[in-house]
Amino acid sequence: MPVYYSRQDKIRGSDGTYVILEEHGEGGQVHVYVALDPQGNKVCLKVLILPDAAHAAHQLKCAQMLEKAALTPGWEHARNYLVAPYRYFVDGDHFLVEPYIEGQTLAYRLQPDKRIPYGKARHILKAVTLALMLFERAGLAHRDATPNNIQLSENLEDVVLLDTGLAGELLRAPRTPGFTPGYAPPNSTHMRP
Repeated sequence: MPVYYSRQDKIRGSDGTYVILEEHGEGGQVHVYVALDPQGNKVCLKVLILPDAAHAAHQLKCAQMLEKAALTPGWEHARNYLVAPYRYFVDGDHFLVEPYIEGQTLAYRLQPDKRIPYGKARHILKAVTLALMLFERAGLAHRDATPNNIQLSENLEDVVLLDTGLAGELLRAPRTPGFTPGYAPPNSTHMRP
């Protein structure tokens, strides 16, 4: 089980030292921190709760498949609507590195006291649809497109689909069983959360 990290903790990555800035959240498979990478850029540093090098390698392979699909003429813009890991390393715990995206989740913006204007909602749906279409073009299924995995900028202009942790190849049994209750397609309900 991974340890929890505090502000200013230093982690030795494969490319240099990462410095924790703050805890960013927690999911079913990861603890997420905002950190500075060795070049001084803000990144998301994900600590795998169930360390598994094969699962991390699978996520990186999915990210490469997405990048390749985005090279198809006419699909380059769809890459702007998703975030995927680009590095994996071990320093006691197992870490995945992703770009850091400022903003709030769609789940936060859908709270009862908040409203999203129709035009902005349409833009958000279009962006998420394009991201999911890129997954399909790459031969993948995201398998966890929930409001908690959609990040929005404050002005709702920038939209990205996060968390490829459950992504898998289309029409194949998933490598990682799991789903988010209430968001899985009907044929996923036989899997354990």
